[in-house]
Amino acid sequence: MSPERWEQITEIYNSAQELEENEQESFLEKACADDESLLYEVKSLLTADGNAGSFIAENAVKDSPSLLTLENFTTLSGQTLGQFQIISHIGSGGMGEVYLAKDLRLNRHVALKALPISSSGNRIYLLRFQTEAKAAATLNHPNVATIFSVEDIDGQPFFTMEYVEGKTLDTLIPEGGLSLRVFLEWFVDLAGALSHAHEKGIVHRDIKPGNIMVTSEGVPKILDFGLAQIDPKKVAHDSSTLSMTQPGQILGTPSYMSPEQAEGEKIDNRSDIFSFGIVMYEAITGERPFKGESYAAIVSQLLTKEPPPISDIKPDTPFLLSRVIMRCLHKSASRRFQTMDEVRVILEEIKAAVEAGGEIVIGARKLASEKSGILQKRILVPLFLLIFLAAGLGIYFYTTIIPKPPISFEDLTIRKLSQTNDVVYAHITPDGKSVAYNTIEDNGERSLWIRRVEDRNALRLLPPQPVFFWGGLTISKDGSQIYYINAERNAPQGTLYRVSSLGGTPRKLVESVNDLGSLSPDGKRILYVRYGEKMQLLSANVADGSDEREILSTLSTSSTDLRQIYRDPHFSADGENIFFIKFELIKGEEYWSLVEIPATGGEERVIINARKPKINEIAVLKDGNGLLLNAVESISNLPQIFHISIADGKETRITNDLNSYFGISVDGGGDSIVTTQRSFAKDLAVFESGDPGEEKKITNEANIFETAVFTPDGKIVYDAIDNNRPHIWIMNADGSDQHQLTPNDSTDFQPLVTPDGRYIIFISERTGERKIWRMNIDGSDPQNLTPVNGRMFSHTFLPDKQSIFFHWTTPEKKAMGEVPIGGGEIREYPLFGDDYTAVSPDGKQVAFVFFDEREKRRKIRIHPFNNEEPSSVFDISPMSFLKWTADGSGLLYREIETDTESNSTIFRQSITGGKPQIFLSVEPNEVYNASQSIDGKKTVVVNGRLIANAVILTKINSH
Repeated sequence: MSPERWEQITEIYNSAQELEENEQESFLEKACADDESLLYEVKSLLTADGNAGSFIAENAVKDSPSLLTLENFTTLSGQTLGQFQIISHIGSGGMGEVYLAKDLRLNRHVALKALPISSSGNRIYLLRFQTEAKAAATLNHPNVATIFSVEDIDGQPFFTMEYVEGKTLDTLIPEGGLSLRVFLEWFVDLAGALSHAHEKGIVHRDIKPGNIMVTSEGVPKILDFGLAQIDPKKVAHDSSTLSMTQPGQILGTPSYMSPEQAEGEKIDNRSDIFSFGIVMYEAITGERPFKGESYAAIVSQLLTKEPPPISDIKPDTPFLLSRVIMRCLHKSASRRFQTMDEVRVILEEIKAAVEAGGEIVIGARKLASEKSGILQKRILVPLFLLIFLAAGLGIYFYTTIIPKPPISFEDLTIRKLSQTNDVVYAHITPDGKSVAYNTIEDNGERSLWIRRVEDRNALRLLPPQPVFFWGGLTISKDGSQIYYINAERNAPQGTLYRVSSLGGTPRKLVESVNDLGSLSPDGKRILYVRYGEKMQLLSANVADGSDEREILSTLSTSSTDLRQIYRDPHFSADGENIFFIKFELIKGEEYWSLVEIPATGGEERVIINARKPKINEIAVLKDGNGLLLNAVESISNLPQIFHISIADGKETRITNDLNSYFGISVDGGGDSIVTTQRSFAKDLAVFESGDPGEEKKITNEANIFETAVFTPDGKIVYDAIDNNRPHIWIMNADGSDQHQLTPNDSTDFQPLVTPDGRYIIFISERTGERKIWRMNIDGSDPQNLTPVNGRMFSHTFLPDKQSIFFHWTTPEKKAMGEVPIGGGEIREYPLFGDDYTAVSPDGKQVAFVFFDEREKRRKIRIHPFNNEEPSSVFDISPMSFLKWTADGSGLLYREIETDTESNSTIFRQSITGGKPQIFLSVEPNEVYNASQSIDGKKTVVVNGRLIANAVILTKINSH
């Protein structure tokens, strides 16, 4: 029998043995078609399987039909192989027969798994047997059956392993599923075991209850690595055992396969995560998530249907656990957890809550009871069920096991106030009846609108303008006046205006303003912030901007080197104090704090000390019961909404979902919150030189972060968001064969590829602050090139020096740095410009943005590194990126000016002068970044659009 024929037999057998006997006949007739010999061989195998014992139930691959028929089977029971005395045959497991044996030398019982002598000549069979032994032997984990030795005595291949007395998981799952405590006890350990295997480069490929043994002491162990896939980069392994699975070949157990496994596609550790999710689903509910009357029906369910919600089957299952399981079962591998360690960590948190006596909240109106002080500090538990959004997205609400905050959302509705995807910032009026908001028009300009919450008709207050709105909006107590800041695209500061909510001509109040705050409770003063030689928190008369008063100030070393920034100042409910956000750069690290100060100035009191990451905006509850905060959540890396106690800084999370929230406002009664849900949908497209109108989109998911570059051999290295963090990936220029190169638990972005194609240089925050890292082109051997004080960004190559040139910020100064690609001493240079620095391909010139103080606008300067030639200045102002063309003859950039052409167009500025020319357009999308191939024949472009809509969160019992 040829290996190919054997593979065909085992594939059909593997599928048939999962079906009921009355289902097998029709499946076999269809699978074998008119091949009577094939039908006979598979039926022989099924007959032998029915008569043989079972050590591990329903294994994916059994012995060859010609070997397992009762006439040909020869037991080793009673024989002695070397130091091992075989006592009895206890079953069939994966690639061989399993026996209870005694190790005479060590006087202990072992499980001995043997490959029958008659099958040792079958190359595929022998290689898989060796793979199982070597894969399992690589692992050292208490929840994986331990391999003791791999032997071959007198032509009899076998290996010995830990003898596990117990039962397989499929025999232990009762009707209705396992209890929560037993489930967590077992599956935390199993997740750890599978995580260990993945870290060692081993994908099991046949995770199912029948391959999990639970000992008499209640210890679960993963068995049977007969179908394991081994990563040769992580495991020293004979290459002949690594290519046994051909493209399109389906191996595994149908009811527990991942979608990619069922379709014969290339798989990785995320396939095991899907299978593990199936096992968890079955273990907690007692039912399989994908069912069918035939193999085809099971696979159809697997590929096209979502499993029934766990809450429908077992309503008392904790919502957080259900969410973890369902995420494992996402049909797209990129949307699942990316590592088993992530699953393990969350299961451990749930287990800790249960063991500590915490109540995992199940119903939408069922509140967690007050628990001990220890739990208040340690445990976050779900507070709310999934609330359906009009757009089909969900919001999950959680709270710690502590008394409810003054603003409570257990009975909360959420709905969109816009469907246009163009809302930048929205603010609710104090009476809760209207919302003012600004938008991005189709031509890139900005407008200001107002509408009633219950009326979809909106009134445009300001026509489209080529400006930015800075610092959000503020509305007077009676709702008659709206305050805002407008700034020209190139301006370092803006102007504060007010306009009637009924429309009309805006009135200018204060010039040189950077951020907007709130009005005083009596409506007479307005807060704002000014950047300059001093960082100032100020107030002025709301009527005309007169009587400006300084409340707080900090000296800056220069107008472009601010080490401390104030943002979003708000009066307290009684007007006695002011709350504001403070950004500080301390030893090169960013810190965000929430601070309180007397309204007349004085000593600061920190409410939230050195919070990281970013705090965006605040809103004051008018009854004095705390603040609402829009801030980046540290685990999801997304801006969410929190409640803050003023007295002690205690923080309670309100929203927890996959949306980003921008801005926050609350009505006077504390019943409704208005914010903006936003996301960037970015794709990659490749343009051929000479035909800039023809683009080829090469990404399927709009999850690109900000950068894509070509390798010398024509591949593309890029950053993309997964699990809410950017990671470095590589793929072919047509979008195929995508591979993630950096780990899921770190934030990595802005990749560059060295001219020789050997290394990728990138920014990483894995040490807690931004540093420049280097790794091999395949992602291996990551090295921190800048293990010094400060943050690094805007890195580029100095090709002639084989070094990296970068911006370097410390608390004391801003400078340029240079470090060899191979690592070593870091040299410091004076700062060229504050943003967007690019070195020419020959390494002789540097282009950078600078601010022209006389004309009050940003421009580009091209400066020779040797300082012998005069520099050139160009009246252009890049936004998003600045790159040299591949031949060094020009600069590619997106212009900061706002119009349709600028938003969608990459311009080219020749370094010899002249007007900028259109290089290519991605209209109607916006362009965010671009890079040319080494030969200049292709350009990869990051393009897409901002999706942003105003939403209102309202308590059901509000009026």
